[in-house]
Amino acid sequence: MGGDTPIEGAKVILWQTSSGGYGSSSAVQLATTTTAVGGRFSFTPGYTCAGGQYVYLTSTGGDVADNPSSPITNNNVVLMAALGSCSHFDNATDQGKVNILVNELSTVAAAYTLGNFITVNQNTAGNQLVYVGAPAKNNAATGSCTGTGSSMTCVAAGLAHAFANAANLVDVVHYDGTTATGAALTTVPGNSLGSVPQAQINALGDIMQVCTNSSGGVTGDGSSCGYFFADATPSGGTAPVDTLSAMINVARHPSTSVGGTCVGSSGGLFCLVPSSGAAFQPVLSAVPHDWTINIVYSGLVVSSTSSSWGSTSGTYYPTWLALDANDDVYVLAGNASAFASAVTSTMAAMSSNGTGLWANASTIDGVNGCYPGTVALDTNGNVWNSYAPPSAKSCTNSVYERSAASGGAASLIMTTAAPWTLPGQLQGIALDRYNNLFGGRSTSAGTPMLYEFPYNGGAGPYENTSSVAASVTWNGSTGSPAGTMAYLFDIIIDSNANLYVSNYNSSVVGSVYVIPNLTPTSTPSYTGAATYFTQGLQSTATHSGAIGLDASGNIWAGGATGEWDEIAPTVTTGVITALGTPTTLTVESGSSAASQPYPGQVDGAGEFWFPSATSSGQIWGTQTTSGSSTPPTVELYGCYAPNGATTCSANGTSTNTPRVLQVDSTGALWIAASLPGNVVQMLGPGAPVWPQISYGVFATKPQ
Repeated sequence: MGGDTPIEGAKVILWQTSSGGYGSSSAVQLATTTTAVGGRFSFTPGYTCAGGQYVYLTSTGGDVADNPSSPITNNNVVLMAALGSCSHFDNATDQGKVNILVNELSTVAAAYTLGNFITVNQNTAGNQLVYVGAPAKNNAATGSCTGTGSSMTCVAAGLAHAFANAANLVDVVHYDGTTATGAALTTVPGNSLGSVPQAQINALGDIMQVCTNSSGGVTGDGSSCGYFFADATPSGGTAPVDTLSAMINVARHPSTSVGGTCVGSSGGLFCLVPSSGAAFQPVLSAVPHDWTINIVYSGLVVSSTSSSWGSTSGTYYPTWLALDANDDVYVLAGNASAFASAVTSTMAAMSSNGTGLWANASTIDGVNGCYPGTVALDTNGNVWNSYAPPSAKSCTNSVYERSAASGGAASLIMTTAAPWTLPGQLQGIALDRYNNLFGGRSTSAGTPMLYEFPYNGGAGPYENTSSVAASVTWNGSTGSPAGTMAYLFDIIIDSNANLYVSNYNSSVVGSVYVIPNLTPTSTPSYTGAATYFTQGLQSTATHSGAIGLDASGNIWAGGATGEWDEIAPTVTTGVITALGTPTTLTVESGSSAASQPYPGQVDGAGEFWFPSATSSGQIWGTQTTSGSSTPPTVELYGCYAPNGATTCSANGTSTNTPRVLQVDSTGALWIAASLPGNVVQMLGPGAPVWPQISYGVFATKPQ
């Protein structure tokens, strides 16, 4: 269908994905046909589909007029529907029950969720070929990590999860013989607390439909397609020549030609939305800030049932989240929107498609009033949380472990990491490839500031160890060059066990601390000299909470005024031996500078995504590979139009005070927005990356 108009004579191909690489041409055509009157088509049952792969459908060209006496052929039309697992297409009985509706909305869903896995081969006009695939290490049914240290390996499930994300946006396929509607959804199937911006998806479909139901065109020719393709061309990019490629461009570059003052069809994408009679309703009545699609999960669980994800006893406010190798999302939240003098906390986990996995009861901090800090995961499936007290409180056991070994995946038991007695205000925590735990204090300089707690050689969960104290501490009194550790905030560890620590405080100049790998063994204790390197940032960097590593191993750290420092370390056989002089970069775009950056992540395309932890709630992307002192930058909010609303809420409504951002193996950005109590899945602009931070592989696509 082109909007509400059937397309006759379109070439329809049923495809099977490939493990040959991202958008690999080894994708397999399972069946082909041509649409008849009414846009209907069918495939003869009997084709075979390989296990472990996924199925999608494309429709190209055809008569878009639905008028036999005056046909209009549009060879620029490429529509797509993401279907699902081969398991639904593995025998004639199942094949005979499949019902598919492919239209602009199904194409929007595929472009935003599968864009990183698609290559469009123009082939011949009206017979374009669309290849979908992922390398084997991002085409697993379930993401996982095995081994430790240098033998640790991971596989990701990005392709599987991208198909699941598409199913959360639009009703495209039914497997039971009932009719698919092709309509955009308002909530995530199976999780009514996951809000889908239906009106925004409809607007994108209506924009594409203006091109679909025309005679086609190219950029600059004054046609509807010409305007669409021009508006979908990113700065410095090549103009698309088909509708699917154009929508993938919009998804990847959602702030390009958004729309503004319209003169006819010119003025940006929003100007292409019909003023009346739009095919897809309800539609946005006002231009959005950007075209990013946000799925907003509101409400965190306080429940004794593992499948729940909504709170029936008040809102909980996420302060941190972390992803495991399977893109499952682990959220730590408190029952107050600010760091109050008394707060209870809860942990909840859900899959990347919004399905609730498990939850803990409230008051898991052990000492009332200890506000939630950060989350980290080890390679055994154990989840670690830190808690820090307000000034009037004291937390003696401020790190907790939810052990996968102490009751299974659905266990609701959160146990303390006894017998460790840890200092209060232990904010940032991280685990290395050997499952050693590191924690830093978010206080002024003291003795010690940074701790390492060794794993007990694989004998069991941490709480079963006997009287293990921190084996190494760093107090800030030594280092080369000399420096003083203070207000430690974010910790990351690379695959060579080099530690990177940032600080965050409004009254001190920002610094980055790097502790090099001290040649760990299979059960490392880090007993070598406690030497570290410190590098002060630009004088204005009083907020350097965000820190990231790019694919070249350069350190990125941010300041409060839209300035960033890029630090290139000297590395010998994987070990950092010195830090280079910082290169100051200006990162500013849109309405304000990138202020108060909080921890983010560099994705597989070299884009550093990080949140601005203010009420404005911006999500920023900075290109780390540009080599420019003013690298290309994008400022995003995404549309929050819950329950069929026809306008996007004010900028930052759904992302107010975002605390952390991580990228998953599909390229989706996950954000913990503390003030409104939301977990936000931002679809479109990111590129796949290894999701489990403890793997230590940054800014690299799973290959």
